Amino acid sequence: MRELLRLVGCELLKLRRLAFPKAILALLCLFPIVLAAYASRRDGDFDALFRLVFLYGYLLLLPCALGIVGTLLLSAERDNDTLKNLLSIPVSKGQLLFAKLCVLLALAVAYAAAMFLATLAGGLAVGALPENVPVYMGSGLMLGMMALLDILPLVAVFLLAHCNKVACVVASLVYAIAGILIVNAFAAGIATSNP
Repeated sequence: MRELLRLVGCELLKLRRLAFPKAILALLCLFPIVLAAYASRRDGDFDALFRLVFLYGYLLLLPCALGIVGTLLLSAERDNDTLKNLLSIPVSKGQLLFAKLCVLLALAVAYAAAMFLATLAGGLAVGALPENVPVYMGSGLMLGMMALLDILPLVAVFLLAHCNKVACVVASLVYAIAGILIVNAFAAGIATSNP
């Protein structure tokens, strides 16, 4: 267990050197604030703001961001040609993969929490006060964890196909857009079937 925690810590340190995950976090925090300005012109309701952030932030941007960061994280050893060195020490490929997935889970929760806090700040800035902050926060964190599960097929394809980073970035964008289109189509079908 201690070895796994060391591996996760090492992966977090490697990821901390990259500027891209920090830029994604900044964009994910800026997005709810922009949506708050948009939602305040409509009705100033926190529920409406959270629905907008849910639809476009958690279902579209978060899977894209996790897919891109996951691609960067998983391709680091292959791009730097350090996998053979890592395998010479007593670390299996499975342990390394599990550590990387733990880092992705931590990032998913951190990104979701940051998006929720930015949504809360944007809602408070426009005067939309939520009634059940713990419910919204729990929903946001669960959506972050579900976004990780959403991109796991992309991670599997990336690992099995050995495709380049650009193809994986494009695939994560297409995958997230297809997912939001399916959710919208399903929601439209539910809305038309109810009287």
